[in-house]
Amino acid sequence: MLYIHPEGGLCNRIFAIDATRQLCSELGVEYGIIWKNNAECACNFEDIFSIGKDNVKNILLAKRRFRENLKEYGIAKAVIERAYSYKNADYLDRYKIRLDITKNDTYDPAELMLKIKNLLNEEKICINTYFQYYGETDITEEIFSRPVLERARARRKEYGHYVALHIRRTDHIKCIRENPIDEYFEKKIVEEIANDPAVKIYIATDDTGVYDLFLKRYRDNIIELTDIQRSRLSKEGIQDAVCELLILAGAERIYGSRGSTFTDVACLLHKKLTEDSDRSNMSDISGSSVP
Repeated sequence: MLYIHPEGGLCNRIFAIDATRQLCSELGVEYGIIWKNNAECACNFEDIFSIGKDNVKNILLAKRRFRENLKEYGIAKAVIERAYSYKNADYLDRYKIRLDITKNDTYDPAELMLKIKNLLNEEKICINTYFQYYGETDITEEIFSRPVLERARARRKEYGHYVALHIRRTDHIKCIRENPIDEYFEKKIVEEIANDPAVKIYIATDDTGVYDLFLKRYRDNIIELTDIQRSRLSKEGIQDAVCELLILAGAERIYGSRGSTFTDVACLLHKKLTEDSDRSNMSDISGSSVP
């Protein structure tokens, strides 16, 4: 069996898992997932996904420094999380062969498949990566857990026709630099309102300040949210992120953050929904880094 250790945040992991699914389908072998519940994606695999749960190993790691956990949760939970982190820190070392694949690597996918096929005779193989290293991304919203998916679908039905913005901020310096608030996102809001004064606009962002700013300026148009966690350091926060990803995908138009894999996945899901429902008016996607 081949194992994938998807690295990075939520959408980096989606790409890595989809690549492994396609690779193993062509090889005719099963694959397993080594899923780290850490600060980059603070939940277990089954908290957000519906597929492949039988071959998943969840690894709990610390999401904050010990002193921060101590202040936030108290001594008992802080000590337990530290203990799990120490126990699981070297988990990947048990795999006899580890292949680290990055975007900087130059390789032929066919040669990679042949190499892995030859290595499958070994006891354990694990691929560590954070992107679509094999094939072209082919995902649908059905990969996500039923409760999260149904929640997002209910919201999309409630909102009806709407446009959406994904504004990536906090620690993503490239997105902050390449997607200016005033010159890009606010300009798009103003254009949408000029075209339709009653337009509904959904804003997905990891920055509460940005959301509050636009809500204050365009309260008549911005969809007000009271139950979305901006912090991604909890299971609930990641489930909210998936819900927002699916709401973005259901918009008539998406204005996203170039350089963000979250925008990329939202646009790919949006395209799939467009194809499935034949809604040609949903094809205007701006700001995406999807080719």
